[in-house]
Parts: sequence; C-alpha cells; structure tokens
Amino acid sequence: MVRGQMSKYVRHLGSLVEDLLDIARIDQGKIALKKEHLLLQDLLTFAVEGSRHHIDAASHELIQDVAPEPIWLEADHARLAQVVGNLLTNAAKYTPAGGEIHLSARREEDQVRIEVADTGVGIPAEMQARIFDLFAQIDGSNQRTQEGLGIGLALVKQLVELHGGTITLKRSAPGEGSVFEVV
Repeated sequence: MVRGQMSKYVRHLGSLVEDLLDIARIDQGKIALKKEHLLLQDLLTFAVEGSRHHIDAASHELIQDVAPEPIWLEADHARLAQVVGNLLTNAAKYTPAGGEIHLSARREEDQVRIEVADTGVGIPAEMQARIFDLFAQIDGSNQRTQEGLGIGLALVKQLVELHGGTITLKRSAPGEGSVFEVV
C-alpha cells in the first residue's frame, strides 16, 4: 500500500518536473515540433488512453463527440496529445466524483476545433484572465482540495501557440464547470 502510494507520488513529481522543463525549453526556443500528417481521431484515442486512469479513478463519464469523417492535420503527435491529455486530466481533477467530461472535435473549413468541457468546480470570474499564467491556481488557499501547481494550462497554451493555434476558456462558472477550446 505505502509502496504503491510512493510510486504514484514519484510519477506525479516526475510529470511536474517534465512540464516545468518543457516550459523552460519553450521559453528558450529549444523545443522544435516534429510535425507529421496525422489522423486526429487516432491522436484523441491516444490522449484519452493516457488520461483514462484519472477519469476512471473519479468515476467520471467521458462523452466523446468526434466527427465521423477522418480529420487529417499537420501537428506534432506527442505535443498535441499532451495538450489534449492535460485538458482531460484537469477536467478529471477539477470535477467532483461521478461528473461528466465531454471531448469534441470537428473540422470547420481550414481549422480543427477541439473542445474539452466538464461539470466541475468552474473558475471564478476574477481568475479567468490569469488561468493560462504559470503557477495560476483557482484556489490559492492552504485548504485547497485539488492537486496541482498551476503548470498544466500554461504549458498547454504554449504548446498550442507553437502549433500556430489558440486556446480559450469559452465559458466557466463556479459550480457549473468549464469549456476549453483549442483551434
């Protein structure tokens, strides 16, 4: 039991360190995307599999609404999967047990639109403008119930921008959840 918990915390710490290193590499211009022609549906499946343990651990329902026709794009598979995976993991962390997480994807003209929505705790209005800042946290008190250091969304934003895209918080309200959109 203790060994399993220790292993979990070591993996979590390793993930945080990797995210911080990625942010530093991006800031220094040392991350080069390895773009390839890829099928978005395959990438989303990969990202969901990587986040599945977070989703299942809290008994969330993952609802996917992905266009049935193949969506091809030029992107770095590992980095775009990291973006979607971070959004799904955040949704799982900030949604009370038994909540819903929605993943949708569509091609609209020459753009690909990915949305991750949840029925989570939501983000207070006064925090929304800073949510993509490094170390920004919804609840900065000592009594926080959610884990995290405020690294994930900052990294997601930088990776999306490296791809020439944008990420926005479409809507969020305390107690109603959040919707993030990547274009």
